[in-house]
Amino acid sequence: MANQPQDNVEGTSSRVNKQKSKVSKCVRPRASSPPCAACKKMRKKCTSDCIFAPYFGSSQGSTRFAAVHKVFGANNLSKLLLEVEEIHRNEAINSLCYEAQARLANPVHGCVSTISALQQQVCLITTMFKLLVLFLFVYTSIMEKTRKKIE
Repeated sequence: MANQPQDNVEGTSSRVNKQKSKVSKCVRPRASSPPCAACKKMRKKCTSDCIFAPYFGSSQGSTRFAAVHKVFGANNLSKLLLEVEEIHRNEAINSLCYEAQARLANPVHGCVSTISALQQQVCLITTMFKLLVLFLFVYTSIMEKTRKKIE
């Protein structure tokens, strides 16, 4: 009789181990998929709760993460992502990637030079539009006067 409880305990422990292995497979879906580009770059294991995985996939995210990592650093990026609400994180990543790529292209001004160039273009096009409206007004008034003279 003393052997029976031990057999039950051993049988129970093997069932528990089987259940644990099933649970661990459900908890860690990232283990079967390839690691994200951020974890590849940092040479660390990509876990199921990796904060970079949704934004830096293994296929297209390597160049984006390399730029962001070079300019801001992975630690600062993870801290920043934790500060941002989850619904706004994708927009934050896109902005940081753009800023990092602009900063690598132009280390002094970054994306400010692009913004300044676009503002100058808007100003130029606005001025051209005002001139076009003025020419159109003058043209229509001249055409109206000539039509009145003909009649």
